[in-house]
Amino acid sequence: MKFRILSLLLTLSAMSYSQAGSLFELKLIDSIGFETDNNIIELNLDKWNTMGLDSIELFNPEFKYSMINLFHHENYDCVTVLRIYSEENFHWTCILNKDEKLIDWITTAYDNSEGFLTIKSSLENDKLLVTEWNLYSNTKEHIKSYLITQNGFIVN
Repeated sequence: MKFRILSLLLTLSAMSYSQAGSLFELKLIDSIGFETDNNIIELNLDKWNTMGLDSIELFNPEFKYSMINLFHHENYDCVTVLRIYSEENFHWTCILNKDEKLIDWITTAYDNSEGFLTIKSSLENDKLLVTEWNLYSNTKEHIKSYLITQNGFIVN
């Protein structure tokens, strides 16, 4: 069953991870407006608060929240949390500990009905590249690179 999420273009290649952390093959592009067959986990208020996602934003029952598992490491999981609404959509890539508690997060995709701000990202191996386009900024495009670690995202 295809799930239209107004989000997430996933290009997942074979995932593997060695104990040493040197072999890690994962490629992903995150953006608003694509269909995926990946397993989507619906998030309700209890799950949202239990995971500590209220530090991203307070749960709003008017929005649809869900989560996609990106990869599992022996010490943490990396997931994308989606907030879908008719006027504004967010994706947050999150690092969760073994107990599914939020360690760190970054906005990796965003779009709104006005269209002046767009965020897209790509994940390759343990590096996350986030690109932001803002029509009202003097610098239209901002690119930031992060390393994914068990302690959070580190600016690269």
